Amino acid sequence: MFLMGPIMSLKICILSSGSSGNALFIESEKTKILIDAGLNAKQISLRLSSIGININDINAICLSHEHGDHTQAIKILQKKHKIPIYLNYLTKEALIKNDKFKDLHYKIFESGTTFIIGDLSIETFLVPHDAAEPVGFKITNKNKSIGIITDVGIPTPLIMEKLKNCNLLVIEANYDNDLLIDAQRPFKLKQRIRGNLGHLSNIDSSKIITACHHKNLKRVILAHLSSDCNTPRIASDTIRSQLILENIDNLEINVSLSSKPTSVFDV
Repeated sequence: MFLMGPIMSLKICILSSGSSGNALFIESEKTKILIDAGLNAKQISLRLSSIGININDINAICLSHEHGDHTQAIKILQKKHKIPIYLNYLTKEALIKNDKFKDLHYKIFESGTTFIIGDLSIETFLVPHDAAEPVGFKITNKNKSIGIITDVGIPTPLIMEKLKNCNLLVIEANYDNDLLIDAQRPFKLKQRIRGNLGHLSNIDSSKIITACHHKNLKRVILAHLSSDCNTPRIASDTIRSQLILENIDNLEINVSLSSKPTSVFDV
């Protein structure tokens, strides 16, 4: 079992990332939250336990959007463990079209605003994706910040602006373009993935990282890799090579998977 060491400003662990389920854990000195809860509740609890965290100590779940691979466990986590759920209005409206989510209690934030959970400042910003009102997050404690975008169609000026001063980025690197072209998938699905409301390619991810790079950005965690249109090796190698072309060679690049949690990283 991994035991959490002395608390620094922020710690992060991606419990799972991919189309089969997304959940991300962030801890500060006084607060523990999940960004999304797209695994089943048992898996989330087990994966938290593997890094020394009790599910009952989670203070909140913040939802990026309503898709099932980001929301699967929210009902059980609230009903059994009394965890508050934070989301914007249109995401709530999309969720409650499913009867099983109607009787939950939600805390509504306005996209583009910042709210506080414990000692965490949570800034939200709109991102392009085929959901009701998808958002990215910038989470700050003291002088450290984590930027998170996991389902995004294209890089936008707003994304670049919001992520440019972060110390760690969690960024989607969904597909390699050649692998997507060759994949045994319907043409319409390929067009959706590559569209403005779809997902980021490895090259798109590298463009955002380049635009947001500064001397205090120490680590990038690649997220939401496609199981058949990308590989950890291709994603990391492609992005490293693009960054080197921009004379950026001082970043730690990690890849998150759906099969197991990442290490716990200090920010």
